[in-house]
Amino acid sequence: MNSPAPTAESRVLVIDDCIALHDAFRQILLGSQSRSPFAVRPSTPGVNPGPLRASGFAVDCVAQGEEGIAAVRRALDSGQPYAIAFVDMRMPPGVDGIETTRRLWEIDPQLQVIICTGVSDHSWESTVLQLGATDNLLILKKPFDKIEVLQMAHALATKWLTARRDRALLADLDARVRQQTSELNEAEGRFANVFHANPVPTALQSAADGRFVDVNPAFLDLVGLPRDRVVRHTSTELGLWPEQDVWRLAVDSIHRRAPWRSQSARLRSGRGMRDVLVSVEKVQLGPQPCVLTSIEDDTDRLLLEKKFQQAQKMEAVGQLAAGVAHDFNNLLTVIQSYTALVLDDAHLSSTNRDGLAQVNAAASRAAALTRQLLIFSRRQITNLEAVDLAHALASTREMLRRLLPEHTELVWDSRPGLPRVMADIANLEQVVMNLAVNARDAMPRGGKLTIRLAAADLGADASRRHPDARPGRFVQLTVSDTGLGMSADVMSHLFEPFFTTKEAGKGTGLGLPTVYAIVRQHSGWTEVTSMPARGTRFDVYLPALPAAPSAPPSEEPAKPTGESLVRGKGERILLVEDEPSVRLTVRIIAQRAGYDVTEAVDGPDALRRWQERSAPFDLLFTDMVMPNGMNGVELAAKLREEAPDLPVVISTGYSQELLRQNGTPVAGARLLLKPFTTAALLDTLREILAAPR
Repeated sequence: MNSPAPTAESRVLVIDDCIALHDAFRQILLGSQSRSPFAVRPSTPGVNPGPLRASGFAVDCVAQGEEGIAAVRRALDSGQPYAIAFVDMRMPPGVDGIETTRRLWEIDPQLQVIICTGVSDHSWESTVLQLGATDNLLILKKPFDKIEVLQMAHALATKWLTARRDRALLADLDARVRQQTSELNEAEGRFANVFHANPVPTALQSAADGRFVDVNPAFLDLVGLPRDRVVRHTSTELGLWPEQDVWRLAVDSIHRRAPWRSQSARLRSGRGMRDVLVSVEKVQLGPQPCVLTSIEDDTDRLLLEKKFQQAQKMEAVGQLAAGVAHDFNNLLTVIQSYTALVLDDAHLSSTNRDGLAQVNAAASRAAALTRQLLIFSRRQITNLEAVDLAHALASTREMLRRLLPEHTELVWDSRPGLPRVMADIANLEQVVMNLAVNARDAMPRGGKLTIRLAAADLGADASRRHPDARPGRFVQLTVSDTGLGMSADVMSHLFEPFFTTKEAGKGTGLGLPTVYAIVRQHSGWTEVTSMPARGTRFDVYLPALPAAPSAPPSEEPAKPTGESLVRGKGERILLVEDEPSVRLTVRIIAQRAGYDVTEAVDGPDALRRWQERSAPFDLLFTDMVMPNGMNGVELAAKLREEAPDLPVVISTGYSQELLRQNGTPVAGARLLLKPFTTAALLDTLREILAAPR
């Protein structure tokens, strides 16, 4: 998913004496729309014509600094300010970029400025020295890259729009507080009714000594105290402001006749510490001067704001992770497939065979890493299979030994004869890693980390121990540590997304929620026991499969030989893949196995090949995500209109479309996940061709 484009409010001004750069900026920021004869609007006087708003930007261009200064002033007066200004450093004979920027900020301090310079002696330090420290400035070195300009424009436009919305929100909040305070002072005769009916926690205190004269029900509810415990006492006696003397600061502000509104503070309430906004006003009740205090509980808003910021960061990282995983899966498909083809050569020397085996093993580990990236970005297609967890998680043990510091002891206890479970191994490896990392961080001075796998038979009373527990046979995965432990309050929030007890920047708050989600996807549950200074224990229960005889797993897969590969019988395959290296790899493997392959680079090309065919195709093998307006699902559906029984194989390294539609959306189609091996490819082809139609 791409990052959101700026809205139609994102106006961009280019100030550069090089007219050719005006067209360059239009083309970069507006794309193909900039060449449309319908994309021109009347220009502001003194400003070169620019296009209508397209791609989230509207671009105006001027040649000199004075023209740009005038344009910014007119835009601000019209209520349609510019979000970004690209300013050339040198624009003879007029003012230079530094002076232009300084004067632009005098008019519009919120304007985001990108100074464009090809002069090497204008460093960031010298520029900041002349303009002062600011977060509204970037420097773009000429010649610049299109992507660099787009990234800067999108980032600054989003920042500008967000700041604008935030200012409006804060202004609205301040206005509401002012209105509420004003209503309380309209008339002393109605003051009591308004005061006690006000939903905002409000209190009256004596200006002389700070003792509470009256408080409304909302105030009592917030502080969690009865009325007789509050009235005639001071906030200091009640310990309401443990981190600062809010009362004294407010009174000092009133004496200086300085406004004290929506000031942030920490209040000890009946629900623990709360982040609040405090507003105070001096009022006169007969002969007694008082202070009216209004408190707005801001805790939930601040929490949502932090979660939103964290979610934005994680979404951006997730997009990057998914994109990297997709590209790597294409590369790994080529590496693993060609390695298998060479290993199939019976004349290969033992030295070369061992070397290629190492390459193949490294590619397999890389494939596991891409699966972890997809788990992180929540874009992985779950691949459940019957497994013995003790064997399947063996590689995780070695990974943990490298992860843990030397002063932490790892104890791995796997009971023999474990029943099998239906599991996605990559996901369960992530569960173990997340729990182990949490345990490591809980033992900063070292300790013992124990991981145990055992069978567990739960009786009819199982539901008493956990809401999701039930009778039956399970495999129990236990991860315990001798670390700091947790309080009951922390444990109550343990699986909430973004909840973390770690320092800022050292925890995402997604590790344990990911564990929870994966275990639930496996029809299991997680139990937690912990006490401060006594360590923590996680018990994961996964439903066991009925016992069935099976051969013990082989430590090393058999090396493929020419006879072991599944052969084709001349069936005609329409191969559709936009990545040339993957397309070539699949073609070579399929042709060597006896298939007749016709290649196409995308959906439209495949439709042409389909119409030009000399004989019917026996199978469609298509990538999921392809350019030029047609993905693999749409292509398969189109061809199925003419050939309803056409076998379809869809390959993908990452497909958000498939995830949104809960599986393969083409009836009877097979999904082949990248990176795939030669054997997996040929097995899939033979199985779907041999299946009854």
